[in-house]
Amino acid sequence: MAKLAPSRLDGRRDKLRDARASAVAAGARVAKLDGELTANANQTAKLEAELMAARDLVAALKKSIKSSRRRKEKLRDRRKDAREVSVKTQQRAASAERRYDRAMLADMVEREKQHDLARHATEPVVVSPASALPAPGEQAALPAGTTPAPPAKDPAVAPDAPPATTPRRTSRSGGAADTTRRTGVAKTSRSVTRATPTT
Repeated sequence: MAKLAPSRLDGRRDKLRDARASAVAAGARVAKLDGELTANANQTAKLEAELMAARDLVAALKKSIKSSRRRKEKLRDRRKDAREVSVKTQQRAASAERRYDRAMLADMVEREKQHDLARHATEPVVVSPASALPAPGEQAALPAGTTPAPPAKDPAVAPDAPPATTPRRTSRSGGAADTTRRTGVAKTSRSVTRATPTT
């Protein structure tokens, strides 16, 4: 077998080195791309899992929002009922307070009236002289057990003597005697009235 020339051997050796280096580089690139593909697959799976979790979260959040809205409507209805009850309760309290005030005022008026009546019941009754005089033709009121004094008699007239006939010219003297008798009766009534003790 003929030997190759040194120049040709060196050329082939260099080509082999270059081919091997290219193959190693290509293998490295393939390995790198495989790694990137694996990482991409892992990232895709992770993102898909997060998306599923997000979808579940969105569904749960939507469900929570719907539940919150239904609770909001119920709370509004309950607040409306509670407001009506509160208004009615305040009205009943105000009515009870007005009744209590009226009862208290009535009780105070009754106690003050009883106190005033009891205080004035022990005070003496003052009788004015004008009110103590009897009316014309009436007899003055006397205390119990007191005998009214007889009217004063004219000493000029005898007890058993018949009434004297007096001329018309002497009617003035008769009128004066009648006036004297009336004055004596009035004085006697006044003295009896003044002697009556007041209660």
